[in-house]
Amino acid sequence: MMAGAKIGFIFTMAALAEPAVASPPEDYLTPRPALGDRFSNVFSIADSLKADGFDEAVGRNGGTADYVLTKAPTDRDLTFHATVRYDGLSRSQGENLPRRGDDPMLER
Repeated sequence: MMAGAKIGFIFTMAALAEPAVASPPEDYLTPRPALGDRFSNVFSIADSLKADGFDEAVGRNGGTADYVLTKAPTDRDLTFHATVRYDGLSRSQGENLPRRGDDPMLER
């Protein structure tokens, strides 16, 4: 008898539930940064140097970085305080202004 009551409860709750509605993609794909937001990443960079008459030299470096948004975001710029640690090197930190090639105002 108890199992029947549980099944009845589940069907009642399912009937009362509102249907799920998907949000538009912009809600998920449009960044909305706010002052004080924190971001982190792990990176790996490969470099290659090649010149006539020399063997090609290839190297890799990697590390981690933490960023805190320090300037109120606008459509034209974001300023972060970055703390970066390259593999095998001590920590470095400072202000970081990302550059976009399509915006000459950010090419400083």
